[in-house]
Amino acid sequence: MNRSLGELRRLEAQALWGVCRKTGGFIDIRPYLGWKVKMPAWSTEIANELIHLAQVDGKAFDQMHLQELVYIAHGWCLAITRQPLTGDRPEALKHGPDYRRLSDALVSWGIDPIIPASDRDFPRTDLDPAERELLVRIYAEYGVLKTSQLATLTRDAGTPWEYVYAGGAGECRDIPHRLIRAQFLKFTARSQKKPQRISLTSMTIVDHQDS
Repeated sequence: MNRSLGELRRLEAQALWGVCRKTGGFIDIRPYLGWKVKMPAWSTEIANELIHLAQVDGKAFDQMHLQELVYIAHGWCLAITRQPLTGDRPEALKHGPDYRRLSDALVSWGIDPIIPASDRDFPRTDLDPAERELLVRIYAEYGVLKTSQLATLTRDAGTPWEYVYAGGAGECRDIPHRLIRAQFLKFTARSQKKPQRISLTSMTIVDHQDS
């Protein structure tokens, strides 16, 4: 029996989705359905947006603070949409989750706050409205916290970072999306039972029951 290309794509997508559900992995099936997929932004582009948000308020983040905020934004994006915010993955380093591309871009700043001399230093990228809204909310909720406070979310006992880093045995390994998403879905469930500072949970969570 002859099948159209569209039908074959749908069947292949269904098979991939079955594998995804069975293994707990992440497979983006949208390309198999012929949908257009926007590539995720780089961690540096997400950081640039956070730098600009801080600049409007007369504030500045150092690179460790930015690493934490980009990672948290990525985690919430995974929880809300099932899709990554960043095209590059965070690695498990001794000091916590780290985006290598972002570290390389900010190495000259050392531990100093990052204050752009002009907009050309940290150009803004073409984020879609939902991504920009997410970053505005991440900035409002988490930008006011100290790096040490953010660390309790990103590198405490039981976090994906601790699991992958494994006391140093997993240093420089990528932290899987599925682990990060699972952690942020727990934040969602926890805040629904007991209201906290986290208000991002009012945003729609996709496929919560399938996680």
